[in-house]
Amino acid sequence: MTTDSTIAPEGATTLTIREQWDTNLATWEAAKVAADFAFAAYSTAHDEAKGEDSPGLAKLADLAETTGEAQSQAFGALILTPAPDHGAVLRKMTALYAPREVEGDEHSDAWVQAFPEAVIADLERLQSEAASAWLDQWTTEGGSVVIDDEGRLQVAYRADSTHQPVPSGLGEEADRQAARWLDGRYHGIMTTLYDALRMFGGASAIKAHMRGIGTRQIAPKEQGK
Repeated sequence: MTTDSTIAPEGATTLTIREQWDTNLATWEAAKVAADFAFAAYSTAHDEAKGEDSPGLAKLADLAETTGEAQSQAFGALILTPAPDHGAVLRKMTALYAPREVEGDEHSDAWVQAFPEAVIADLERLQSEAASAWLDQWTTEGGSVVIDDEGRLQVAYRADSTHQPVPSGLGEEADRQAARWLDGRYHGIMTTLYDALRMFGGASAIKAHMRGIGTRQIAPKEQGK
C-alpha cells in the first residue's frame, strides 16, 4: 500500500455474526483434531492388543468416544450458526456433503451425492464469478488488492480520483467544483464497491479466486485500458 492510498473501511454490519461463525469454526476444527488423534491412538492400541481387553485400552476407547461426541456437538453448532457470507455457506455444504468413504448401497450413495456436489459446484462458480467481476471494477476504478504474508486480504484505493476535469471555460471556481464532484463520485464508487464486497462473500471469496488464478497481488488498471 502506498502513502497516497486509503484503507477501505472495516464495516460492522455482520461483525457479530462473523465473530460467532469464526469462534464456532475454530471450536469445531480443534475438536476434530482432538477426535482424530484420540481415534488414531485407540486404533493403534487395539491392533497391538490383538483383541485382548485392558484398562489402558478401555481408557483410550472412552477418550475416543468423548472426543468424538465433542466433535459431533461442535459440528452441529457450526452448521446451525448463521453464515456471514457465501464462503461460509460453501464451507457448510462441503463439510456436510463433500465426497468421502461411506457404507451402504453404492448406487444410492452415488445418486444422493450427485445433487449436493452440483450445489457445491454452483456455489464455487458463482462465488468465483462475483469475485472476478468485483476485482475488475475495483481495479478499473483505481483500487488494489494484496494477500499479505499472514494470509489476510488487504484492499486499498487512492486518496483522490485521477480523473482530470476538462476546463469548463467558466472560471477557476467552476473547475474546482467540478474536481470536487469527481473526487466525491470516486469515493462514493469505492465505498459502494467495498460494501458490495462484504455482501457477496468478502475477503474469503476474493482470496479463493486469487489463489485459484495463482496471484497474491492485483494492481490498479491504467485508465482507459
